[in-house]
Amino acid sequence: MGAILSTLIGIWILLAVITPVTGREVIGRMVSVPSGADIVMNQREVVNSAWDLPTAQTLTAWHTFVAPPALLERILQLLSDTYVRAAIENEQRVRECHAQTAPI
Repeated sequence: MGAILSTLIGIWILLAVITPVTGREVIGRMVSVPSGADIVMNQREVVNSAWDLPTAQTLTAWHTFVAPPALLERILQLLSDTYVRAAIENEQRVRECHAQTAPI
């Protein structure tokens, strides 16, 4: 019983501790990864420098990124008649119906 328990604990330590640490070290030596501080500083510089970009350039880049999903969403909303205008019109029809049937 003790030998089985020792073997299981050894396997657990191997899989839970030694393998991940060894893997991280091997990958770290094979692939050069910048430090977290360097990544944060680079991100901060990019974001702060974006304030100096012309608005048209920024919006063009943004719309290129967002436009296809937003267009698909608008098309699906129109097909399903669940877009905001239809929801407001439906709510108004319900209010009118309730106003007509409400007791005086």
